[in-house]
Amino acid sequence: MAGQLSGIGRFTTSYLDPSKIVSDEHRLFSAHRTLANKGHDTEFPLEIEATFAAPFAVAQKGKTDVMTLHTKTTLPLSMVGPKDLSKYLIVETIDEDGSRSTIHFKRRADDAVFRSTFGYDADSMPAYEYLRQSLINWGQASFASGVAEIARSQMFDRIGLAELEGDVRRALDHAVRNLVFVAYLGGGEFMEKCLPPRLQLKQLDRDSLLLSLKLADDSASPYEGWANGLTTMPAELAVSTSRLRYAVMNTGYAMPGGAARWNLDEGNPDGWDDEVRRSFVPRQTDIGELSEFRDAEHAICVESIRSLAREIAAFRSRDGQEFSTSIQVFCAGLAAVSTDVANDPEAWDGILSSFETCLDNEAELFSTFMDEAGWIVPFSPFVFARAKFNLLAGYDLEYRLRPTEEEKPAVKGMRK
Repeated sequence: MAGQLSGIGRFTTSYLDPSKIVSDEHRLFSAHRTLANKGHDTEFPLEIEATFAAPFAVAQKGKTDVMTLHTKTTLPLSMVGPKDLSKYLIVETIDEDGSRSTIHFKRRADDAVFRSTFGYDADSMPAYEYLRQSLINWGQASFASGVAEIARSQMFDRIGLAELEGDVRRALDHAVRNLVFVAYLGGGEFMEKCLPPRLQLKQLDRDSLLLSLKLADDSASPYEGWANGLTTMPAELAVSTSRLRYAVMNTGYAMPGGAARWNLDEGNPDGWDDEVRRSFVPRQTDIGELSEFRDAEHAICVESIRSLAREIAAFRSRDGQEFSTSIQVFCAGLAAVSTDVANDPEAWDGILSSFETCLDNEAELFSTFMDEAGWIVPFSPFVFARAKFNLLAGYDLEYRLRPTEEEKPAVKGMRK
């Protein structure tokens, strides 16, 4: 009998091993993952409860208080099956220190785009717990940073603190709603909703006339700011964007060793660019067709020029300078250009020339405007605009960008 009881004891002890007990939350997550994997979109209720704390030091009072924010909420984590997202693009990025990382982009049936985001170790903790801890850590850091910013005023700002608390809560909600968990059998991956990927032309090095192609983040939306619209292109057109880059660079005669100009088909110099491909094999041609993007990119370019004109018309420098009335009137007219003119690629040849000539009369103030606007690329925005219009209209890419004596007429009949 004693032997039997000891056997039961051993069995009971093993059965109640805390490390082997599966929580209700874990079972619920597994059930949602199974549903999603079978093609049924679902939402897992992610519970988050945390107290964020940060020191609030006021020198005048000679003491430090501790500000706290308690949050308790349940947020919906979208879960889908692997068949709900189709492979789209792969971008291999390269950082300043030479380290590389690979980002996968996928597309949903409604054309929403998602990118691979943080990974997690499935053996160390469940996906939902990793996400919860990541959000709590981010919330703590964000709250501490905000409190430190408020403390700089050396006064207790009750309204500012209330706004900060609201911002942190809304950011947590937005972060989860912007994520999707792609469920596989026994596992999965997090992906983040994003804008369609674009490449941005950026200065390769400080004080350099070289441009590199880098994956733009969502803050560089072409619909938000004329600079983004002029310096970005769809990632599917990586080869065309590279050629456009060399056309821009040739206006600065940036070739090392005194060479006259860059070959537009130079390709991607090692270590310069983020690389776009459809699979793991690099391509020597655009992944997408220019014709599929022409109308949208033309509209982006037009709106960028209009936005630039509006900002110039409303500009007032830090020392109180404004552009002349004639320039303000010209810019106001350009911002209101008719749809027929806006949609005519050939019309922009004359418009850009007039715009540049107009600003040449106040070049110093325009340079101040560019500095205060944060434009750090070593080429005029008009160079980018001309190169983009040339590409979209099917012209010679360097039309109107060469010195006058080498200028050639537009090459017609190249539209694809």
